[in-house]
Parts: sequence; structure tokens; C-alpha cells
Amino acid sequence: MTTSSTLFVRNLAFGTKKDDLSNFFSDIGPIKHTVVVTNPETGENRGYGFVTFSMVEDAQRAIQELKNRKLNGRILRIDYAAHRKRTAPSEDKEKELNEVSNRKPQGPRKDNRPRLIIRNLPWSIKKPNHLEPYFAKFGKIREIRVPTKAGGRMCGFAFVWMQDREAAQKAMEAVNGTELDGRPVAVDWALSKDAYESNVTSQEDNDEPAQENDESDQEEMEKDADTNSAAQHSSIVPENSDEEDLQTGEKEELDTSSTEEENSESEDEVIQPKQNLGGTIFVRNILFECTEQQLYQHFRQFGPLAYAKIVRDPVTDKPLGRAFVKFRYEKDCNDCLELAAQVPKSDPTVAEQRLLPSVLVEENMNLDTVASRFLLNGRLLNISKAVTREEAGDLTQKSIAERKLKLGKGVDRRHLFLLNEGRIGPGHPLFDKLSDTDKSLRSMSINQRKKLLETNPTLHLSLNRLSIRNMSRHIDHKMLAFLGRQAIRCFKEDVEKGLRQDLSDEEKSRDKGQSIQRGKNGSVLKQAKVELEKSGAGRSKGYGFLQFVSHKYALMALRWLNGREVTVRKIIQDEIEWARSHKLPEPEMPTVDFNDRPRRLIVEFAIENIKVVKRRQEKEITFREKAKQMREKKEEEAQQQKRKRKDSSGDDSEKEKKAKVARIIQQKRMKRRQRKH
Repeated sequence: MTTSSTLFVRNLAFGTKKDDLSNFFSDIGPIKHTVVVTNPETGENRGYGFVTFSMVEDAQRAIQELKNRKLNGRILRIDYAAHRKRTAPSEDKEKELNEVSNRKPQGPRKDNRPRLIIRNLPWSIKKPNHLEPYFAKFGKIREIRVPTKAGGRMCGFAFVWMQDREAAQKAMEAVNGTELDGRPVAVDWALSKDAYESNVTSQEDNDEPAQENDESDQEEMEKDADTNSAAQHSSIVPENSDEEDLQTGEKEELDTSSTEEENSESEDEVIQPKQNLGGTIFVRNILFECTEQQLYQHFRQFGPLAYAKIVRDPVTDKPLGRAFVKFRYEKDCNDCLELAAQVPKSDPTVAEQRLLPSVLVEENMNLDTVASRFLLNGRLLNISKAVTREEAGDLTQKSIAERKLKLGKGVDRRHLFLLNEGRIGPGHPLFDKLSDTDKSLRSMSINQRKKLLETNPTLHLSLNRLSIRNMSRHIDHKMLAFLGRQAIRCFKEDVEKGLRQDLSDEEKSRDKGQSIQRGKNGSVLKQAKVELEKSGAGRSKGYGFLQFVSHKYALMALRWLNGREVTVRKIIQDEIEWARSHKLPEPEMPTVDFNDRPRRLIVEFAIENIKVVKRRQEKEITFREKAKQMREKKEEEAQQQKRKRKDSSGDDSEKEKKAKVARIIQQKRMKRRQRKH
């Protein structure tokens, strides 16, 4: 027997997979191909497989070094793979062969169709309409095909059928060598299948005989292996991805029973190929460990199937939790879709309200309902009708647009869109009023904030918390709170007078459902905090924070305070005037006996760490629970004291009654004694 680079491996454990076999032999050398022969009905392997090495020497080493080695607890039997022995044809086959042999030989079919092949295409060319503008100017186009590989990966070439040969010649001469999206393309006449095969055969004749034998052995072994293995690597709707099949121009039926239909359009219009998706459904929410055999067996309850194919990642070859199932009869498919539409939908959870549907099954689900027919591995399957790749892309874009429209800017979980809020650029009215120091401070602040957010993904911009910098060191917590309330009042007054534009509806609803409850006095300001130095007498560091109950109030305060010159004396005067105008008692204010130099504030949305925010929220929840427990305890003590007073008052009344009865008896006794005397 001549040595070959392909080995025949026997005595495999029934749980052995293709990856197990590849990993076992990869220590010897690079592997070209691995096949584990499986039963197409049960999906279990038949106990043998084939391994093809890139070099014959590696195959020889594998037989010597891996002899009597165990894989998954079983000793492997390794030999060189041999040609499959063909059986003698039957009488009917002999008649057909005689009829074919008696026919007159015909030469290779001439392909006079003006068909071009475009190679080295950039990955941006994904649809026929992307390529059409480059060829439509030379004449009418009959059809454009951009083939893809399994998983939707681009093949890097395309075919263009022109209306006439002269137009195709002009297009080839003009487009050949030009750059499409920065990549030079090669345009040439596309060969027919006969010419392509003859060209490939002539090239293979020049190769070494050993390599020729290896390739033929490999092709035969692939045919002997599971016939369904070719369909296991396609991720969406199966499509032609082989260049030879694409060049024939004929509509051939694939293993997955997916066929192409010609459009009944006129020759003057562009003909686009379509797939027959009748009887195909798309299944979501599949367990990652689920196999195609399990999926096939599950959906056989609805009718006979053509195939069940799980979608896999084109890079890692891992399941994505989705699959396609094709029924042999479209009626069974429609019945399955109708039953799936009858599955009751529960109230949306918090995750579902944020467009994250739950993948688990409710504990109280009734297993006797229709929903039980769509339960697989503890998950409720989501069934919908399959669509083509182009329609799926359109639906995805539409879903993204609806999500953005529904959530607005909330799609940005880190609120990075607020980074430029409060930025005073060259076109801003206040830009010319800023000093050089203020301009440099603002520029440094923006660069530092961007760097922080880029390097640490746990940081985000708060919606309702502002950072106030470049403050006077004489502003304390009380003064900062006055300043925050004044900003809201003055912003509303400016809007009423027409001096300032009001917030838009989108800006007002950014934190819908996330706003904080107002305080007892109805204040929109939750916290005013000035950062103090640890050493010394607690002097201010010159910056602080303002937190409001909602985003709209924080945005109002930012737009009124940012870039505004502020002094302590001005804050005090405005607060006293407002209290007098509303007939309220004037608040106690400190005396201004220091150099009250005006400072132009730098106001920005504060950067927060999600971990710190969670700890802060947990502390608030704990504090509220303790306060609630204290209130309940005080109320219970008060009720106990009331009950004691009632009990004590009841005892006193009984004593008084007894004393009264005793006095009456004593009086009667005294009267009887007096009568006797």
C-alpha cells in the first residue's frame, strides 16, 4: 500500500467529537482535515473517522508514535486510508451506461454570455447595489451576484452579467485595475463550469502523484462521512459559497433544500436572486449546549423536517443560541407559527422593559398549555418566520432605530453625550469674555475627563450631579445650596422673559423613571457639598458638588451657572431679596469681611464610579430601613403607653365603685345603730 497523508482511525468512543480528534493528532503536526463519521439519524459517531495531515511524514510519525494510545478511554486503531472499493453496477445501471456510451461525444459547452468575475473585492461590497454603480454606466445589467461563505463572511469576489458583450468588454477594460474603497480589483471573463474544471485539471496534472492521491482519498472519505456534515457550518440561510458552483450560472438545489428562484423581470431590469424560504422558521433562545439532533427531534412533533441548523459564530464556531428549522411541507410550518403565536406572554420584567427579554421559564407555568410544546432544555423558544439576509439587515436597523427612539439618549449607558455639555468653544458668546487662565483650565479639564472615561470603563457621567470648580474658598455648603436654588429660579425667569431657550422634551425625559423624590419642603436640590481640606481649619478646596432630584434641574443649573461670575456678596443679596419678595423670614447670613473677588465658575456633569454609586445607594437604602424601623418602634411604644393608661384607668374606676359601696354600707349600719339607741 502506498503511503498517504490521510489516516483511518477506528475504535473511537461514541462521545468523541471532531475537535477531540483534531486536538489528539495536532501534537504530531499541522492537520489539514478531520472527519468523524456520524449516523445522520441519531447524530452519534460510528466509531471511526479520518485525519488528513498536511505532510506525509507527519502521518507516518502519527502511526508510529500514537500506536496503542488511548482517547476518551479507548485504544485507537490507526492505519493508512485506502481507496473505497466500488461494487459492480446493476443491470439497470449497465443499460444506462451503455446508452450514454453510445451517444456521440460532444465538445465542451461554449459560454457566450457576457459574464464578468470581479476579484479582490473590498469587504465593504456586501450587496449587489454596492457594485451596480461601477458597471451600470457601461450598459444594462442583467444580474449581479455577491457570494458569501458560511457565517455570512464575504468570498472576496462577485459576478456581473451584462446585457451585451460589447458593454461587458468596455466595463472590463475600464474597471480592471481600478480601486474600489481603496482596494484594486481584477476584472476578467468568467469561465463556464466545463472550462473551469478543465483548467483546474490541467493544473493538477502538474502536481506530484502523491498529493493527487491524497486529495482524491480525502474527497471520497468526505462523501462516505456524514452527508449532513456539509450543512453544519452554515450560520444563516444556506447559500452557494463555492466559486465553481457560482460560475455555472445554474440554479442547483443544496443539501439543505434551499433553492434559488429567478425573478420574472424583463431584461432591461436588474435581476436579483432570491431564496426559497417557504417552510423555514427562525428559532431564538436556544441553550448553547443544545445539539442539532435535539433540535431536530423536538420539532418533528410538528411535522417532517428537511433540516435543523444551529447558527454558529464564524470565528469561534460556537453556537449563538439561534437556529433555522425547515419543514418539508409549508402547511406544517404555518401550523407551527400559529401555535407559537398562541403562547401567552407574561407581564414584562424590569429587564424586558430595558429591551432585555428573559431567557428563563416562569416557575408557575402550566405544562399542559401550548407553551409546553415550545420548551426545550428548560427554555421557552422564541419562534418567528425566517427572512433573507437583506430583510434581516433591514429589520435589525429598524429595531435599532426603534430602540434609540424609545430610550433616547439612554442607550448610552455611560452618558458620554454629556461630555460636551457646558463646553465653551470659540463660537460661544462667553468665549471672548474668558481670560486666558479660564480657557486653559477648561481645556485641561476636558482632556482629563476624556482620558479618565477612556481608560476606566466603570466611570460614567452622572445625570443629576454637577461638579462646580473655580469657586471662592469662602463659599460653604450653605452658600452653595443657595446658589443651586438661585440657578433654577433664574433659569425659569429667563425662559419666561424670552432671554433663554427652554429645555427640549427629549432633554426633560432623559432620566424618565430614574428621578429622585423631592424632600419634605419640595426642594429640587438634594445635596450641596463643598470639598474641604483635611489639614488646617477645614478650608475649602475651591470646588464642590450639586445634586438635584432629576436631570432637567441639573441641566438648568449647569446652563445658568457655567461661565457666570459669582461672589459671596451677590449670593447673599439675591437670597435676601427673594425671601423679602415672597414674605419669608430672612435667613441668617455671614458678614463679608474679606476680599470677595469674583470667580467665573466651571460647571460640568460629575464623573462617578458605578461601584461608588452602588455603595451610596445601598447606604441610603440601609438608612431608610433603619429610620423606618425607628419610627415603627416609637409608634409601638406610644401605643403600649396608651394601653397601660387605659388599663390603669379601668382599675381606678373599679376601686372607686367598691369604695362607694363600702361607704353606703357603712352609712346604713350607722343609721341602724342610731335607731336602737
